[in-house]
Amino acid sequence: MTIVATAEALVAGLREKRFEAGVTEKLNADRIASREGFAVDWFAGDLPHYPVAFGLWKGDLTLKRAIAVALERRTRDGTVGGILGRYLGRS
Repeated sequence: MTIVATAEALVAGLREKRFEAGVTEKLNADRIASREGFAVDWFAGDLPHYPVAFGLWKGDLTLKRAIAVALERRTRDGTVGGILGRYLGRS
């Protein structure tokens, strides 16, 4: 296994056949694949899903509340659904 720091390094490794495959987040993979002509697919099987966590200073309730309000607003206005749709190929 090789870890690379940039999308460009991943593409170079795939082009040069140093890598048989690459793993990256979905939107980045789609962008690279469409530009480079690579195939992209989800991992097979039931991989675990993990919730996203934000690390905040323990006492900063103002920031915590602001983030919660912003996420709720984006959920209501369809932004979160749109992002999920892009990840799941529904847009």
